[in-house]
Amino acid sequence: QFDAQSNWAAGRSSSITLSTCAGGIVGDRLYISPTGNVQLATNGTSFIASGTGQGIKLPATPSNIDPNTLDAYDEGTFTPVYNGTGVVGTVAFSCRYQRTGNQVTLEITIVVAAGSSLTYTYATDFLNNIPASIHPSVDLSVGSYVFDSLFFIIAKTGAATSLRFLKSGVASFSLLAGQGLRAQVTYMI
Repeated sequence: QFDAQSNWAAGRSSSITLSTCAGGIVGDRLYISPTGNVQLATNGTSFIASGTGQGIKLPATPSNIDPNTLDAYDEGTFTPVYNGTGVVGTVAFSCRYQRTGNQVTLEITIVVAAGSSLTYTYATDFLNNIPASIHPSVDLSVGSYVFDSLFFIIAKTGAATSLRFLKSGVASFSLLAGQGLRAQVTYMI
């Protein structure tokens, strides 16, 4: 059973609402606003079409109940904290990420200012301050190739999640004044 209601009147803003009733509970399922936005709604998830910045709005907290349901999307930036002794002067670390479902793509950018340097030691240095929403759910170490046998890694062991760089056969790498590095890794959470 359904109910369609039009709030149309000449000279006024008007809308259309389509509702359903199941077990005595009435719920709005389709709403067309006076400006033409279309909203489909069920269980806190809505699809909003029309206008700038409109799109699919997912619940604030993903349920992860049904693997066939896209219930998580997030994107953002954060500043990782460098844990090491190899910075001289000013070195800027920044990250951005995009989470779609249980897949995260993480990108790091390192920029070395004039008169500065970074010597990153593989055995001891790492970056942390990673948002909890993109921590891997299981212990893992996954990476992607950057250049010249250098790999960018996200690693989780127990409660600790960190970003690391690894390169086979050498102890460290250096970035000098005016140099930078951008690396990306995609992983599942």
